[in-house]
Amino acid sequence: MHAQNDPLGTARSNSLKDLLLSRRMEIVCLISVIVLPGIWAILTFDKLAMVSEGWYAVYSKMIIAGKTPYLDFELAFPPVYTYLSYLIVSVFGESLIAFRVVGVFMTVGLTVLSYYIFKQIFPPWVSAFAAVVTIFTIMSGNAYVSYDYIQFYDLFNYLAFFLLLRSVVRSHNKEPVDLNRNLFLAGVSCALALLLRQTSGLIVSVYFVIFLILIILVIKSAGFKRRNFYFFLIGLSVPLIITFTWLAFIGALTPFLEMTVLSGSKGSLLDMLLGWVPRMFSYSTELSFIIIAAALCIAIVVMKRGFSPHPAGDRYDNIFYCVLAAFIAVMILALFFSLGLSTSLLPYWYSLLTPMFVFSFALGAALLLRIIIRIRKGEHVPVTEVAYVFFCGFIFAVGFGAGTSAALSTGQSALNYGFIVAIALSEVRKISKTKLRLGLNATVATLVVFFIIVVPVSTKVMTPYYWWGLTADNYSDACCETDISYFSGIRMTAEDKFVYEDFVAQTALYMGDDDELYCYSQIGIFYILAGKVPNVKAPIPWFDVSRGETILEDLEYLQNNNPKMIVFADHGEDVLKAHEDLFNGGNESGHRKMYEWLLECAEPSSPDYTVIEKYRLQSYDIYLMLRT
Repeated sequence: MHAQNDPLGTARSNSLKDLLLSRRMEIVCLISVIVLPGIWAILTFDKLAMVSEGWYAVYSKMIIAGKTPYLDFELAFPPVYTYLSYLIVSVFGESLIAFRVVGVFMTVGLTVLSYYIFKQIFPPWVSAFAAVVTIFTIMSGNAYVSYDYIQFYDLFNYLAFFLLLRSVVRSHNKEPVDLNRNLFLAGVSCALALLLRQTSGLIVSVYFVIFLILIILVIKSAGFKRRNFYFFLIGLSVPLIITFTWLAFIGALTPFLEMTVLSGSKGSLLDMLLGWVPRMFSYSTELSFIIIAAALCIAIVVMKRGFSPHPAGDRYDNIFYCVLAAFIAVMILALFFSLGLSTSLLPYWYSLLTPMFVFSFALGAALLLRIIIRIRKGEHVPVTEVAYVFFCGFIFAVGFGAGTSAALSTGQSALNYGFIVAIALSEVRKISKTKLRLGLNATVATLVVFFIIVVPVSTKVMTPYYWWGLTADNYSDACCETDISYFSGIRMTAEDKFVYEDFVAQTALYMGDDDELYCYSQIGIFYILAGKVPNVKAPIPWFDVSRGETILEDLEYLQNNNPKMIVFADHGEDVLKAHEDLFNGGNESGHRKMYEWLLECAEPSSPDYTVIEKYRLQSYDIYLMLRT
């Protein structure tokens, strides 16, 4: 007898196969979001030695020497990152490569976290691609440093957002979720972000509070209760209470508040909050009008049709992503090892920052209005739309917070790039005709890979770092090593090697154990190389981290004490004037008086100092001056 057909068994078998295929694809996606950024991170982590690196290594050195932040030296940010750097230095010693290795883990960690954020509402393959777009957008920043406080701020910020987004989606879908635990951990993570960057962190914290209140009072289908909100507030409060209690115990609470809240290095609070907005539309009037008009059109379309849940990817989508990921890996390697290819792509660079920021703002505003109208009519609100509103609000809060520095930041807006790409691919996925869908997928992915990954990578290959005139040579020139222990494991250019080794030789020749060194402006690395601890209040006399009044105090100290040696990096008048225009209302700052005094010291007629070496390092003239 022949076995009878078993439709139920066949269906179960097919379902099991689909489940296994889905899990395998999720593993492939997870591997890709580790490997793709990992390739770039490993290719670059031991290359170049920028003169502006090592700010927090200096702060760590001061703490090891017994100095206390806010009391003995100025610190413009809360203490978390400073003491994290202190921990790294305490464990690994004064080693640049240790920080760079931390940066590799940060790069991969941010990508994986981005993947799980997108995966709450998008299919795995779309989420993986969006995460890769996000991390390469972060890394495209002109002064990107993989391990600096901004990356740690992003990590805790993203973690808080992930926990809240997961809670919203699962609770709205009636899936098992421990809201109290998730919201408590989200509050802790949010507080740590706040303790890394107080301005942006405060804006995001306020946004989270507002959104949670909105969820509880308006979107009742999400299932959030007041007690869940209290757990978020408790989580938010615990790190803050611990930090403030510790600061009060050591007597640093008042100066901490003065340096980080009451008076900053970049002007008044109102200037920081609103001054950057006009600069966002620094395009021509016509282009600004087009961007705003397009945003209004987007809002109208969204109001009319909304967003339905996204279908899962099928085997065609999975194959498509595997090919796409392999292509991205090949292009990263090709661009890194071929200067000719990277050079040929540079003319295609174009900043999408403002249009995409305006797009997500318009999308979020339209969806929020649509949700409110639906609730008033008693209609069901799709979880996709709730999640989109949360996403758009978070993107706006993070972007707005970053804008308080001077303008929108590409790195801080990176999640927005991934979000918009994910929306585009997910909407294409809803097309029923396979050939048309795959064709549109390929078109969208090709444009995204070219303009958001390939061209920015080629730009970073040619100019890995640019910061107010400081410019790094390309990675291929970093072929030299030095015996200086701080640079152990680092490959640098021949120019860098000469300058650093010559400086170490000069300090050994002229500096005694008790002799004092002063470094201006963002070149704290010379303190590390000389084995010296700064005695001034502003260890890094740069506009971002030092108030004008503190610089004037240091100027008086220097004029009265005349340190044995001064390292003066001449950033030029244009840099000084730009910062005064941005943050000091165009008025002269304390930084200008310090700069002018150092220029006088570098003159041949100076009675106090003699220039014993003049270096040309990373596009800056650096004067090594010895007290006469």
